[in-house]
Amino acid sequence: MHTQYTEVDFDSRFWESCSVWRITLPFGSPFEHKVDELVLDLDYTVELLADGSYWHAPAVLEFHGVTDLNVNFFSGDSEFQNAPSGFLFEAISRQLIQPQKVFFDRPYYGWTLQLVAPPQSGQLAFGAYGFTFRVAEAIISKPHHSQLRHIR
Repeated sequence: MHTQYTEVDFDSRFWESCSVWRITLPFGSPFEHKVDELVLDLDYTVELLADGSYWHAPAVLEFHGVTDLNVNFFSGDSEFQNAPSGFLFEAISRQLIQPQKVFFDRPYYGWTLQLVAPPQSGQLAFGAYGFTFRVAEAIISKPHHSQLRHIR
């Protein structure tokens, strides 16, 4: 059983502390050289409990109509000795783009996803008209990172 949300549900979702374990950029036609979608596979934190445990679920967050993608990850200055690890959402924000120059049939937003996994940090910034967010059934976990399977 999956639950699906869209950009109209953005303000009602709890985004902080979700683990990002895969980022996919399915490119459009090789002749167009563009990214149409940005897909993030997550362990979505459904609810934090008082004892430190939490309900979480595998989820897919897919942004649509992506433009001006800017990816920035910093994993420390180890002279190329640190392997990148997973990130957590620190925050997700959006702002309405004015004047709008693409996708005139719907609102268009600038999105910023702040990522953190000390000592690492990162940011994804891009334009997109919306997203689809699919969440599978939640399970309860003790305080540690889960190893959930991809739900597509």
